[in-house]
Amino acid sequence: MKRDEVKNLLSELGIKPLKSLGQNFLIDENIVHKICSFKELNTFSHIFEIGPGLGSLTSKMEGFKEKLTLIELDRTLAGYWSNKGFEVLHSDALKFEWSKAPENSILISNLPYQISSRLLMELFMTPNNLDAMVLMFQKEVGERIRALPEDKKTYGLLSIICDLFWNVKTVAKAPGQCFYPPPEIESVVLGFEKKDFPAEINRKAFVNHLKMLFAARRKKIGGSFKKLKSELNEKALSYMDLRPDALNPQEHLELFMEIGK
Repeated sequence: MKRDEVKNLLSELGIKPLKSLGQNFLIDENIVHKICSFKELNTFSHIFEIGPGLGSLTSKMEGFKEKLTLIELDRTLAGYWSNKGFEVLHSDALKFEWSKAPENSILISNLPYQISSRLLMELFMTPNNLDAMVLMFQKEVGERIRALPEDKKTYGLLSIICDLFWNVKTVAKAPGQCFYPPPEIESVVLGFEKKDFPAEINRKAFVNHLKMLFAARRKKIGGSFKKLKSELNEKALSYMDLRPDALNPQEHLELFMEIGK
């Protein structure tokens, strides 16, 4: 969808892009193609799209209309797509019951920036059947998602959760001119493929464990577990003199499993 087409459709609908809903409409066809071709959509039983907006992505998936669900918070745009015969949920994606997603589903979205990190955490905390995702993020959030322990400024909770739960790949970079209206920040599209995550792990407890450690990321891990040191195995003890950002995601999981046994 070209810039003039976006302007004309907005005019026809009598609406303007709402900053409060993160409405920066994707207009770069090359990026649209990369998003929609990251995975073979016909191999999935269901497709979800958050924030279809004016349809840059949605129009490319029209051939899968029978297994496509659109989640749109803007009432006017929800009605627009419903009138076109699409299944539309006029809802906040953060409140959607992802646990009810059909098996072998994929999520595709030019995400509103303000919900991106919270959505990833929600999808980790709530067991679901999303086997793959292709999502747009603010560049800085993308850097946090893909950060390694040596990336001291960006490595943290989000990096660890994403590494343990998904295989993450960079699909495309998207500067401001790829959108209307153009945001002042750069964006990145990331592709996610679900990994096997231990079913016995209490996800909420694990997240709280990581939050506690990274709230004091400059301090040694041992300071948080003084009373448990005598009960830890040799490997867990070797982590006690390190800071949280020195452990890779798998080591953080192993430490949690030892402490929470």
